[in-house]
Amino acid sequence: MKYIYIFGFLIVSVLVQHIIHELMHVFVARMQGLKVEKIQWFTYHGGTKIYVKNEEKIINSEMPITKQWILMNIAGISTTTVLGYIFVVVFYLLPMNLFKLFVWELAIVFLLTDSSYLLFCAFNSIGDLYLVNRYLANKRYITKIIAVFIFGINCGLTFLLVKYQG
Repeated sequence: MKYIYIFGFLIVSVLVQHIIHELMHVFVARMQGLKVEKIQWFTYHGGTKIYVKNEEKIINSEMPITKQWILMNIAGISTTTVLGYIFVVVFYLLPMNLFKLFVWELAIVFLLTDSSYLLFCAFNSIGDLYLVNRYLANKRYITKIIAVFIFGINCGLTFLLVKYQG
């Protein structure tokens, strides 16, 4: 029965993580004065695409990248990473029950999904870090160092969660 709960919680955790990640892009874009034109949920190459007015123009030109675009691009990854850390703390504070199992799954999903994505984006200059890397120009190693560091921390925390749960 425990494995049915784990599987169910895994599905919910992945959906919650993905939705929060994408909605943070939308929220920060709007807070920065960018116009979100549409959201293509779960159908854009297996993921979600947020369409922001003038994004293609910025991507396909040599226009300087402004702070508002940087903040919008890193909003999803930074929010879900911080939430992952919060879930780790909450997990260690809760008594053993089904809710603790759910928080355990949330923590692992939030820690590993976006830190893996961050690593992939940093080394391939794509996705949520494309404009960040373009802004950094000759200092792209900064995103790579940050991505490796965050991924390492998150893998370590995940190891501790799995060891404790085991």
